[in-house]
Amino acid sequence: MPLSRVPPTRFSAMSVLACALLPVLALYCASTGATTTGSLGAARTYHQATAMPEPLKIDTATLLENGNVILTSPTSRNLMHYQSATGAWNVTGPKRAATRDTSVTRLSNGKLLLAGGAALNDATASAALWDPACAPQKLALPLPAQGVDGDGGALSWTVTGAPGCHFDAADLPAWLTRVTGEALEMAAEGSLAMGFMAAPNTTGSPRTASFMLGNETATLTQPSVPACPSMPTFSPTYALKSCAATGAINVSAAPSCPWRISALPGFVTATSSLGGKGNGSVSYAVAANGGAARSGQGRIDALDMSGAFTMNQEAAPLCPSAPALSLTSAALTAGGGSGAVSVSAAASCPWHVGALPSWVTLTVGADGTGDGSFSFSVGANNGAARSANGAVTGPGVSSTFGLSQASAGAPGACTNALGSALPSSGTLQASACSACARGANLYTDRYTFSSMPGRQVTILLTSSAFDTYLFLRDPSGVVIKSDDDGGGGTNSHPVRQRQFYLACRQRRRVHD
Repeated sequence: MPLSRVPPTRFSAMSVLACALLPVLALYCASTGATTTGSLGAARTYHQATAMPEPLKIDTATLLENGNVILTSPTSRNLMHYQSATGAWNVTGPKRAATRDTSVTRLSNGKLLLAGGAALNDATASAALWDPACAPQKLALPLPAQGVDGDGGALSWTVTGAPGCHFDAADLPAWLTRVTGEALEMAAEGSLAMGFMAAPNTTGSPRTASFMLGNETATLTQPSVPACPSMPTFSPTYALKSCAATGAINVSAAPSCPWRISALPGFVTATSSLGGKGNGSVSYAVAANGGAARSGQGRIDALDMSGAFTMNQEAAPLCPSAPALSLTSAALTAGGGSGAVSVSAAASCPWHVGALPSWVTLTVGADGTGDGSFSFSVGANNGAARSANGAVTGPGVSSTFGLSQASAGAPGACTNALGSALPSSGTLQASACSACARGANLYTDRYTFSSMPGRQVTILLTSSAFDTYLFLRDPSGVVIKSDDDGGGGTNSHPVRQRQFYLACRQRRRVHD
């Protein structure tokens, strides 16, 4: 309180005053007036003036016989200790709780009794002894922070300090209780273990609490105790393709719930950790299936609970790949022709020849399994050139081949493309080319084709109606070979290893 506001009759020869809301302490002497001491360190309220006999320096419940001063703080558990010899303040104590209006009484043994007071406007039942001999002493925590298992249990905290000095624990979290006395006295060896009991942590998350041991801060951490309120959830079935693949098993669980995959089908291999806590996943790889469909069960365990899931893998495909065809395209003359195609397929692969145009007739092998072949024929084309695709299909696969046929052509047209390995037949028409190597008055049909260097080309021209004749011309039209009856009887059969085109005739009529 301000000194000017205090009546002189309130003080004896010497008094001590603490000024409200100011961080100072004043000594008042009737003969000399007031003198301030060192700073309190912070502004404080609810302090009182205390009188003392003239022979003593300061001797009241808040003053010590050695002239030092003890002040209580309304906002913390600490006591303020004023050392009159040096004019310095230091923190001592502590009080049992942060209270204001605490009564301070000096007992006959010289110790101070701190009792009662109010905290947050409510009266408290707090009481503690303070020993002046312990004022300059400092309590210490060799291990200021430690942990306890999620299941809880007993733990102890070692406090060191001056023998005989009192200390206690305060501001404990609700999940931590003391198992030793309310206030402890330091043992003669200067070290004492204070016992506590921690409750299990079932919150699902780790927790940390800080509290006071003496004037030191102790910190305790505790992980969440494993707990599964319910069985983790996951997909009950997994549909897998027949090919090799990877995937993940996703698990949803409470944050405190540990789980582990304890079993997988034999054709599935885990590629990550098999367990976790809370939400998580396990990666896996599945091998390609080369046989029938297969299925297996897996299992997930969570504490005392367990659940199963099923993994199904499709059978190997009947046709791992599309059938391979010996012929992918064929060009037919206007007169028509026929051909055969070899099919190479897996032994388990059924196939069917389809998507043929109406002008192509399938003569042999519309269906097959594994390796096989089919044949087709094409009639004479009396119209424009035409083309189409056919297909050999199996389960999930398909191979196509192309067919084309030249047009009938206008009078005087006489050149046709000749396909490899495809017989060409027809009737020599009066509209065929009249220019022939053996005379302009002989009719001729011309065919062109190409071959690769080093490849033998065999050409056979047959007719049961007349004597055939073949001319081989190079691309410039020069005759490089001719044959009349080299094919036996009246048939023609020249051989040559180069590019050329054919002119076919007979002595009276030329056969195509």
